[in-house]
Amino acid sequence: MPYIEPFCGLRYNPDRISFISRVVAPPYDVIDDDLREELLERDPCNVVRLILDEPPHGGREQAQFQKAAETLKRWQENQVLIRESDPSIYICEQEFDTEDGRVRRVGFIARLLLEELGENHVFPHEQTMDEPKKDRVELMRATETDLSQVFAIYADGKGRINSFVRDIRPSLPLYEYRDDANVATILSRVDDPDEIETLKGMLQEQALCIADGHHRYETALAYRDEVRPDGAPHGSVPEDYTTVLFVSVADDGLVIFPTHRVVRVSEGFDKGEFLSWMRNKFTVREAKIELPQQCAKVWGRLRDEGAVVGCYMAQGKLYGLFPNGNEESDALPVSVLTDRVLKGYLNLEPRRDAENGLIEYKSRLEPIYWAVESGRYDLGFFLPPIDPAVVQRKAASGNRLPPKSTYFYPKVPSGLVMYPFEE
Repeated sequence: MPYIEPFCGLRYNPDRISFISRVVAPPYDVIDDDLREELLERDPCNVVRLILDEPPHGGREQAQFQKAAETLKRWQENQVLIRESDPSIYICEQEFDTEDGRVRRVGFIARLLLEELGENHVFPHEQTMDEPKKDRVELMRATETDLSQVFAIYADGKGRINSFVRDIRPSLPLYEYRDDANVATILSRVDDPDEIETLKGMLQEQALCIADGHHRYETALAYRDEVRPDGAPHGSVPEDYTTVLFVSVADDGLVIFPTHRVVRVSEGFDKGEFLSWMRNKFTVREAKIELPQQCAKVWGRLRDEGAVVGCYMAQGKLYGLFPNGNEESDALPVSVLTDRVLKGYLNLEPRRDAENGLIEYKSRLEPIYWAVESGRYDLGFFLPPIDPAVVQRKAASGNRLPPKSTYFYPKVPSGLVMYPFEE
């Protein structure tokens, strides 16, 4: 059973910063060079100075991690960051826009007792790459602090835990702000021991699925293994834990956006032969996209008819791939695309070819249209969203999805609350 605890969080002092919206940032893995520069200029106390002060291309120097540690120490000395006096959990609400209107996702942040992934009650849902973990371990060694949260989901069939979390949220928040994407975030603190104990007991019945932050979780495991004293009981040292945002699958605001792909193929690639292969393996229907802004509408129509993958081949031609009764009929669309199309026909390996530029991931459809029309990429692939309950169920059964299978939206902001590894 997963074991959670409250913790004395380290967080921004509202009296020593301009606005909370100017000092928080997206997770490090979605910060590109342009956004990083913008965040650095936005506020001298923006959390990006801790999580990604320099571009990570090709690996960062040790001095850069030490600089982050010195910045963290200075901010605490200057009371920019303050430590809670009482162990707490934090209610995190995020309200945002979807195609179906504005929704609100509610979860809670607590520290989770680390366990090996897939062995007991914490399961990964997708494969990961090694390079980001190296950078995160070095940062954790230097700062001795868990700077950002992992995002986990749990089944909660009848929504009992979700209802409890929504009921215990305080009326007065610690922070409330709206970001550039019109995502409203509210962070509140709960320190009532009885409420926390009730929540701990309720969560112990659940299996957890890492929704976002696989690298952060695996980083915490690696750091724990190298620093914890020999023979120390499990759960007896701060490094035995990592902080997590927990969200119920029953929460109406839990949304997964699809992550689409564009690919480059070899010079001898024949689109006609590829189309013939697709017609042999799938039921294929062609649709016309006159303008890039029509991508979502046209793909949505094919998706509603049962298409599992959309293949964009330039000149406005989008081909919907439908199951034809073979083995892909019960497979997730992302697995059909990865196993049967990318690997099976195009001889692409997602983990390898994402690093060498042959595969690129996109959260929106219009950039795929332009990437293919410009000739920079040969093919674009559209995917439907995945039901969060399906992701949680597959993870709990030991199945990992291909890399970049899901895009849980919105991301958990960095800078809401941190967890120093000290008593």
